[in-house]
Amino acid sequence: AAEAPRRAAAVTDARARLEADHAKRSSLARAIMAEKDDKLEALARKAAALENELASGGHAHRKFVEIAEKQARRDGALATEAEASRLATSRLRQAIRQRDNEMADLASRLLAAERGLVEATRDTGRDAVNLEYVKNLVVQYLSLRPGSSEHASLVPVLA
Repeated sequence: AAEAPRRAAAVTDARARLEADHAKRSSLARAIMAEKDDKLEALARKAAALENELASGGHAHRKFVEIAEKQARRDGALATEAEASRLATSRLRQAIRQRDNEMADLASRLLAAERGLVEATRDTGRDAVNLEYVKNLVVQYLSLRPGSSEHASLVPVLA
């Protein structure tokens, strides 16, 4: 009976730690995703601005051609970085989904443990009442004179 509250406290502590860990990781993942999305948008705007600048000047001048070649190399690097950001974002979302599933599983296990604890507590109370009843029957049986009708009527109850 004394172990049930201790188990309940341990389960509650474990749940609180898991929820805090999940909240921390989820917040971190969202922050990283927002940062990557902002960076991706800024890179896309910059690439569009540079393409417009190049398109408006024409290819007649050698300097513009050189700028275009440099920009093409930068765009390639930016595209690679953008793809890496998308991949990282996808992995973080998958990790968040996995954590959410783990949390749901742990929450269901916690609920089952809490129900078991309540049932065990309830059963302990019933057992104490049953033992008191049996004790009273035995005391009454022993206090009666052997062979009496009352003594004989308690034999089937005790059996």
